[in-house]
Amino acid sequence: MSRTVSSMNIFTLPPGDHAGFAFRELFRQLKASGGPAVIRLQPGRYLFRKDEAELCSRPVSNTVVYDGEEPCKHAGLLLDGLSSLAIEGNGARLFFDGDMSAFILLHCRDIVLRDFSVDYLHPRVAEMRCTACRECEAEFEVHPDSRAEVRDGKLYFLDPDGVPEPAEKWIVQCASADGRTNLRSPFHPCTEAESCSETGPGRLRFCYAQKQNIESGTVWQFRNPVRNENGIFLHHCENIELDHLKLFFTPGLGIVAQLCRNLAIHHHFHAPEPGRGRVCAAFADCIQISSCRGKVRISDSYFCGSQDDPVNIHGTYLGVAALRGTCVNLQFRHPETWGFLPFETGDEIALADAGTMERLAFARVRRAVLADARHVELELDTAFTADLTKKQYVVENLSACPEALVENNFFRGYPTRGLLITTSAPGIVRKNTFLQGPPRPAIHIAADAENWFESGGVRDLLIEENRFENCSVPAINICPNNHDLFPLHHGIRIRKNVFVRCTLPYLHAQGCTPPETDLECS
Repeated sequence: MSRTVSSMNIFTLPPGDHAGFAFRELFRQLKASGGPAVIRLQPGRYLFRKDEAELCSRPVSNTVVYDGEEPCKHAGLLLDGLSSLAIEGNGARLFFDGDMSAFILLHCRDIVLRDFSVDYLHPRVAEMRCTACRECEAEFEVHPDSRAEVRDGKLYFLDPDGVPEPAEKWIVQCASADGRTNLRSPFHPCTEAESCSETGPGRLRFCYAQKQNIESGTVWQFRNPVRNENGIFLHHCENIELDHLKLFFTPGLGIVAQLCRNLAIHHHFHAPEPGRGRVCAAFADCIQISSCRGKVRISDSYFCGSQDDPVNIHGTYLGVAALRGTCVNLQFRHPETWGFLPFETGDEIALADAGTMERLAFARVRRAVLADARHVELELDTAFTADLTKKQYVVENLSACPEALVENNFFRGYPTRGLLITTSAPGIVRKNTFLQGPPRPAIHIAADAENWFESGGVRDLLIEENRFENCSVPAINICPNNHDLFPLHHGIRIRKNVFVRCTLPYLHAQGCTPPETDLECS
């Protein structure tokens, strides 16, 4: 490690097979000394091992079902309380060995991560390609990054830590041989098989009771659905820039930002490394923005090969458990989102009907406390009045909604929706290309206070100059999950978009005031 002392400290870290130790020591020095710094990497391989990772106990939005315990994550690189730091990758390749998170950033400010790639020696999504299918047999070749073994005629995949798990219990997704679609599959080649046998190293033969029509060349992907680690996790961070990163694979949620302010992601490549023969780059969503503030920009990027939505921007509805004057007791209602405090002093909040999501009353937060992992206590500047015995209510934080710009990105190879966006702050979705495979909308404007509890009501959103291809359902879907079709969303403008080989109508709109659009809608 070399260092140059000037107005800015510049450090150089060489490649190595135990990179975690070197970064940990350097981060410790930077936290103690403060001041702006640059860490320059060299071209080459940096290996981070799980047994050398730092432990981090932190709940993450949309990640782990609540069981009374805080999940323990394993961070290859843990940045805690750092500021004014840039990591310049110079094309370095960062590899992670084991089930672990690549980056965790806690309470950081003014951080730049630039020009390096992230990949895993054994990704948490196993893959195998069909090489032949005839009558009641199908043959597959397991990707070299995936590890499998056959026991008593059943297939087991080894997770990144080498623990065998039955493939038949994993979620299955199939990429077509031509690479145009990558969809969840109702057919499970392991569950339906009567037996499985090894015909050679990494080669499998499945036998079925009936003839199967498994297309040769299709790539089948398998994952245990538990999201216990993430790719890049940002918590209570401000002014973060991710520039020219290549995420060839990420576990859990690829990039998840919660309670952050001002985030820029640009020239981002979230897809399998070309030439490696893999089709999956993201265990679930590529980017999840949860209860953030300020401005979020996602631009000039490429997304392909996710197991869920490439981009999701939303807030969080909390259920109202009790009202006592100006004091409100709230409860996290979705089992995967809990344990963080999504309110700050001075925030504007709204009391909403859980059924319609109509905003009924407004107040400012004087004090906010996380009472326990599932409950939040608020003191307001004015009292909410509601009869909790007759109806359910939720609270929405109108201040924890970022201005969003999603511009000039390319989306393909995903099984769900391309972009979910529900933010009450101004949003722009412009000049993106959605190459659609699943029978789902490319852009989905939802909000839900009874299932996912993802808020909130849109008030200013421009969707323009996007290109939609191969959409078999309305490409743009405005459809909050509420009762009585209450007009939750407002101020949506849709214009100058291009639709190629898409099914009419291009727009479905309900639960909103009529959008300003040059399209007919259903």
